Amino acid sequence: MMRARRSGGFTLIEILVVVAIIAVIVSLAGVQLMRGPGDLVREESEHLALLLRAAREEAILQGRVFAFGAGRESYRFLRLERNGRLKVASGDELLRPQRMPPGIVIEALQIEGAGEAAQDGVVFLPSGELPAFRIVLKSGGARWSVVGTPDGTIRAQAVS
Repeated sequence: MMRARRSGGFTLIEILVVVAIIAVIVSLAGVQLMRGPGDLVREESEHLALLLRAAREEAILQGRVFAFGAGRESYRFLRLERNGRLKVASGDELLRPQRMPPGIVIEALQIEGAGEAAQDGVVFLPSGELPAFRIVLKSGGARWSVVGTPDGTIRAQAVS
């Protein structure tokens, strides 16, 4: 009785399946690495909107005033201390001062009714009240904004 011996190699089908899997993985990685400035500024706008919502919620939960201040390449959150002074929330992991990613800048911070005093920033009151504001982020030709409304809604949106 003779048994047919199978060679120790791979079949053509097995090799093609492995090559197809590797091609899919490489193409997915390539798509992630090839994000354009529009994608980056959108992601940063969404991240900033989340942080601003967190600051508003902290103001309500702690019963303390919080504020947001921005420069061209960085931003920070401030908390009103018991002594009446605004202090950078540096000990807070979520609301710590942050720099913008390379290539993204804060083009404008507009607060309704603030005029030129907008550089003072957005103030979050313990009551949940919020001034209408717009923060414009720019990277190359791509522009996104973070918009806040008096009803407490904060969202990221493309600038048209």
